[in-house]
Amino acid sequence: MAAKRKPKITLATKVAVVAAIILAIILLTGGVPDIAEFSAVTKAGLIKAPTVTEPPPSPLPLPTKPKPPLCFEGDKGLDAGNASFCKYATRVTNNGYTVYYSSPLYDSCVDESTVLEYFCTSPTTARCHAEDIPCGPDGICKNGACITPTTRFAYRDTRDDRIYIIDALDDGTPVRAAYPVTTTRQPGWIADNPALSHKSRQLAFEVISSNSSARGIYLLDLSCPEPACLATQLLSNGAANPEFSPDDTKLLYHNRTDYSIWVYDFSTSTSTLALARPELRGTQTWSNSGANITFAKDFAASMLYSIPANCNNACTPQALGQGGVPRGYWRGTNVAYQQSFDVKVVRFDGSSSRTVIGGFDPVWSPNGAWIAYQAGWIYRVNSDCSSGIGCNVTLVAPIGNGVKMDWQRLA
Repeated sequence: MAAKRKPKITLATKVAVVAAIILAIILLTGGVPDIAEFSAVTKAGLIKAPTVTEPPPSPLPLPTKPKPPLCFEGDKGLDAGNASFCKYATRVTNNGYTVYYSSPLYDSCVDESTVLEYFCTSPTTARCHAEDIPCGPDGICKNGACITPTTRFAYRDTRDDRIYIIDALDDGTPVRAAYPVTTTRQPGWIADNPALSHKSRQLAFEVISSNSSARGIYLLDLSCPEPACLATQLLSNGAANPEFSPDDTKLLYHNRTDYSIWVYDFSTSTSTLALARPELRGTQTWSNSGANITFAKDFAASMLYSIPANCNNACTPQALGQGGVPRGYWRGTNVAYQQSFDVKVVRFDGSSSRTVIGGFDPVWSPNGAWIAYQAGWIYRVNSDCSSGIGCNVTLVAPIGNGVKMDWQRLA
């Protein structure tokens, strides 16, 4: 039997096998063409370079809002107003029970003279504390804060013929309701024409009564108002329209029986005649320096005059011009007064007069920036107002016409 012939392997087959082996090695070893050769090929445009996409940048973290404190305040527990806010609070009552609150809490008024003050022990907890804080002898709680009045009104309320007090701020804004300081001791007893000392601790007023022995000027210490402490009669029948001197050492008044002007000295308990004239039927006032006295003749004549405080009934009054019902100079320069139904201001020498606003019975504020007056009720207006222009008018008290009043600082 003849032997089989082996198939002849051609050169082309050998080349193909070698190429297949090389390709397999390249694929298995991950070999890549030389970078320089690859670049040359791509530059020639034979092979396109792959597009490389950069990964997107990592987004910046969003700003985180700080968490608000659960308990915050602006007054640091010093009862300065509606500043404390507590989400939750505890308060130990007098009988030992603990009361828990679970709603927003702000400082408030327990009564007219005490603040319920909420304050924080830590801003990171919701737990607050509460405490009753007295406002002091002159402080008044209003809207969760202790407010200290700086001025004081005194006026007669014609509904019951008693003297009332309004504690107020510098601009006349009341800080609490009006309260009476005098009582009616018998039928026909009328307390009128109040005058406050310049520190508002003393009140002088006139009593009009059917009993002649009860008439005159009375003095009351406002630290103990009536009926707890009764006012004492300082000057008897005929004495009217009192006004304290700027240093509170003397009392200016007039006598209704002979229409004379007198000065009472507290240190000697004696009165000195300043001026006696049969036509003196109006009111009188001190200059702020205390060196002069301005007075009005009877209301029908409506004339203002000025005399030195030490006149001793031996001087000639200086005419200031037409007007009446003066009440107080400001810095010894201008006096407020009434002419017809207008509030006016005139210089101490009568050289200049201007209308402020329609009204009557004016009185200066202690700082001179305001004038209180009547126009149906008691109002106050800025003193530089002119003929109703540029006026800031605010109601002080809803009290009717014919009310005599005074306005002094409280210290």
